Amino acid sequence: MTVDAMMLGVYRIPEIKVDSGTDWLGLAGIILTAFIVVLGTWTTVRNFKITTDSQEKISKDSADKQLERSKAENVAKNRQEWINGLRLTISNFIASCFEVRSLHVLNQRRTKLNPETFDDLMAVEHRDRELRAKIVSANGEARRYLSLIELYINPEESDSQYLVRISQEICNRAADEGFMLSGKCDDLVKISQSILKSEWERVKKMV
Repeated sequence: MTVDAMMLGVYRIPEIKVDSGTDWLGLAGIILTAFIVVLGTWTTVRNFKITTDSQEKISKDSADKQLERSKAENVAKNRQEWINGLRLTISNFIASCFEVRSLHVLNQRRTKLNPETFDDLMAVEHRDRELRAKIVSANGEARRYLSLIELYINPEESDSQYLVRISQEICNRAADEGFMLSGKCDDLVKISQSILKSEWERVKKMV
């Protein structure tokens, strides 16, 4: 046999198969890697949701507190205006009642005048008309401030009821010279101070 014949006889390389079985370790590694990725993603999403919910709760609580504070400040402002309004009204009421008393005294003195001439008579009548107009105006002012006091106070509170009773008595008897106007006005101031102090304490608790 020649060399050429031998080379022609070997025309196919035999196949070699190696069966090592299933690679469980590699498969476990792939599964573990996938689990870690999924777990990491879930944890990230969960933490993000927790953070978002926490921030929303903090924001809502802050907004609620701000709203409550704003409401309290508005109420406190209104009550402060109420305090100032009542204080001014009572002060004006007392002044108007003393004006009524003063005009009444002046009117009593007028009756003692005895004009001697026609001009004196006309002058006296002119002063009388002016005085009567002032008396009507002063009484009207006193009644107006009395009405404001009645509108300002709470009719269900005992101190407020007492305040109204004294105010009504002062207004009705301001022209009576036998009525102790100064003493009653002092009582009115005292009860007013008590009411205003209580209201001021409420205002301080609101802010």
